[in-house]
Amino acid sequence: MRAAQRLRRRGQRQSADVPERVDSSPQNGFYFFGGTSEGAPQWAAIGALANQSAGHALGFINPKLYAIGANAGAYASSFHDVTAGDNRFGGPGFSAGSGYDIPTGLGTPNVANLIGQLR
Repeated sequence: MRAAQRLRRRGQRQSADVPERVDSSPQNGFYFFGGTSEGAPQWAAIGALANQSAGHALGFINPKLYAIGANAGAYASSFHDVTAGDNRFGGPGFSAGSGYDIPTGLGTPNVANLIGQLR
């Protein structure tokens, strides 16, 4: 059984909440990294900026992120909705679409606006 199938059976998530660029092809001696290696530090920094802006630790922000995603005005202000592309890489994948989708999650954060929404 494939790892993804085992995770699905245990009810664990298999998709992103927010996207990150993934490109590990060498170009001119440089490697570009994305995915979790890029996303985790980015979200740590966003959390730190949001904590600083609020003047206190915000704690677990996932419920706030999904509340923003459920509010059309807050979502449009806080995220860029990625509607084109897919996550296929040598096999089946999923296409991006309007709103939350498997390959791009909520979309790319507009940090300046998102921080205000997280307070």
